[in-house]
Amino acid sequence: MALKHIETIECLTEEGTIEIVDVFQNFKTHRPLSGPSSEVAGRKEMHLRSGGPVNFIDENTFKVVLTGQTLRRA
Repeated sequence: MALKHIETIECLTEEGTIEIVDVFQNFKTHRPLSGPSSEVAGRKEMHLRSGGPVNFIDENTFKVVLTGQTLRRA
């Protein structure tokens, strides 16, 4: 299984500073008995560029796990 960087999201903290959230997704190669192989997307992970996991709240809102700080897409 391979973890690939799929997106970079620029966010603003409640204080107005910029934080970068990097989104990664696991991909697994599916090899059927016949036919070509393909990649199957798995779960996504989000981390601050400065370190630390981030939870997805909605398309524009994220929460830093360690601090509880809310981030909004810039």
